[in-house]
Amino acid sequence: MSSFQVQALPRSISLANVTERNIDQLVRLHVKIFPIVYNTKFYDLVLKAGPFAQMVMFNKVCVGSVCCRIQENPLDPSLSSVYIQTLGVLKAFQRLGLGHLLISHILGEAARLNNPKITSVYLHVQTCNSVAIDFYLKHGFRLIMTAKNYYPSMECKDAYVLSREVMSQNQNQNQNQNQIQNYYGCTTH
Repeated sequence: MSSFQVQALPRSISLANVTERNIDQLVRLHVKIFPIVYNTKFYDLVLKAGPFAQMVMFNKVCVGSVCCRIQENPLDPSLSSVYIQTLGVLKAFQRLGLGHLLISHILGEAARLNNPKITSVYLHVQTCNSVAIDFYLKHGFRLIMTAKNYYPSMECKDAYVLSREVMSQNQNQNQNQNQIQNYYGCTTH
């Protein structure tokens, strides 16, 4: 099974695109879980993000979300990256695999585009947020650098930049095939 595939969800849990009709739920969720207040411009861009802005719905109520944008890779402008602006789940719904669902969706969408210019998914996370750091490390992200004073108005001002390479679906299939060959010592057809 590909690491980008999402398993079947219970009927009461689903992913939903962010739209004009449900963006108020996203705003309320962000107020509850993030220490930063996002402005109208942020939400206007989220509405244009398509599959890169998703909400986890539990019985039609938003309990988690991920909001991303595609932007130039800061190290090489000829390449693009998916930047995770926010990813969060309400405390009562954490440790149920919903964060995994959201990150898997974003990685899958980035790979599905099959665009060789999209090479990575990256984000900033406060250096004091050990729960989030552990979450991303467990999902294959690597610590790239520390951004000093990234959150100037916060008590914990510094951020880590975490990144993960994106593989196209073909690359992912080839990697899975190589893992099988290495494990069993045989070739696959």
